[in-house]
Amino acid sequence: MKQTLKKFALEYISPVFRQIGPISKRVKPPKNDATYKVLVIGVVLANKENFFNHIVNVLGQSKHSVTQYWVSLFGSVATTVSNVSIENFDSPMPRNEIINYVINRVDIYAYDYIIICDDDIKLPKGFLDSYLYIQHQLNFSIAQPARTNLSHISHGITRRRFWLIARKTLFVEIGPLVSFHQDIFKHIFPFDASNAMGWGLDYVWPVIVESLHKSMGIIDATPVDHSLRETAKSYSLEKAYKDLDVYQSHHQHYKRTEAQVNLKTYSSRDLYQ
Repeated sequence: MKQTLKKFALEYISPVFRQIGPISKRVKPPKNDATYKVLVIGVVLANKENFFNHIVNVLGQSKHSVTQYWVSLFGSVATTVSNVSIENFDSPMPRNEIINYVINRVDIYAYDYIIICDDDIKLPKGFLDSYLYIQHQLNFSIAQPARTNLSHISHGITRRRFWLIARKTLFVEIGPLVSFHQDIFKHIFPFDASNAMGWGLDYVWPVIVESLHKSMGIIDATPVDHSLRETAKSYSLEKAYKDLDVYQSHHQHYKRTEAQVNLKTYSSRDLYQ
């Protein structure tokens, strides 16, 4: 019964909510808020249904200076949005290899933030301005938007808390969208290429963040819809688990129960103090 209700919600209700653009009305970046240089690194699967054009357009409508660099696998994609570079590949390429491919071709320190994004999410209108305002105000070196309740959710901590603006945590998931402030670039990039899909990075990151006396968190006020495709349907689950075990055996990391905790919660008044 539970699965039947979820299937009904995803098929008939979720498309309606995707049109609403559910950014919390309690978040209003001031008109004189700073502008940032942002690099978006995206991966699109051209042979599957995706939201590439939607994502590129929403991110391109920001007041910030946004440069987007997308790698398309299994075919080509195109856009008319400015400051978007696309490289098309017919063969598969692991996610971390793609990210490093882009990192090695740009001066990442010319940017204030790097955002890594998949192609299967819906973003609310005005997403980037509100999202980065909150990340900056709360001094999150690593952040992610929460997921809507109708999304495919691998980790319960990422589910949106409607009554909150954000949470300081010890866990930020590697996808479908994650952002990094420049103050942590040299400790994060490039990614470990031996861990092809990046599983387990999100349990190593909090160790790095804490050692640097920084913070990370989940932003509830700008949730994304991730109901188009389930996690791990486009690559080998067995290999991802194997890479995870090897990677974590060589890196200090938190256990799932240790990392997935909310250390502090934030309401709108915390943004405007």
